[in-house]
Amino acid sequence: MGERRPGGRPKKLKERLAWDLDRGPKLDRLLAREKQGKSVPELLDRPGLDRRQQALMDTYERLATERPLGFGAHGPIPHSKVVAEALRQGLGDDGLHELWYIVRDLDMQWREVANKPSPSEGAGSGGLSHQDTGRPVRRGQRKQASR
Repeated sequence: MGERRPGGRPKKLKERLAWDLDRGPKLDRLLAREKQGKSVPELLDRPGLDRRQQALMDTYERLATERPLGFGAHGPIPHSKVVAEALRQGLGDDGLHELWYIVRDLDMQWREVANKPSPSEGAGSGGLSHQDTGRPVRRGQRKQASR
């Protein structure tokens, strides 16, 4: 069998990331409407996370802003940034290892989509980009500037 990871595989987190990636920039608008107290039926099928999973997803999204970009491809989140985050959170060795495995798994999933060129773009152009929030969005679907 393979290596046993602390905390197991982040299945729910990966499902949530895939759901969010499929919605692209539309997700920010949906979440803003929900925050205003409006009914947003489009969010009903979004995979739910418990408090611990949500904290891990928030940590991943913070760390995602540390990802290097080079030659049109997104690099992995640096291990040193994950270590610094684990220290900031006061995690011990086990917590650091669990955080690293989770961030690495989510990051590989994100980069698989991000580094895949869309049909309208050439090779190496990547399929995702970051907006101000650091949330990954598909290129070509960025928010329009206010007129």
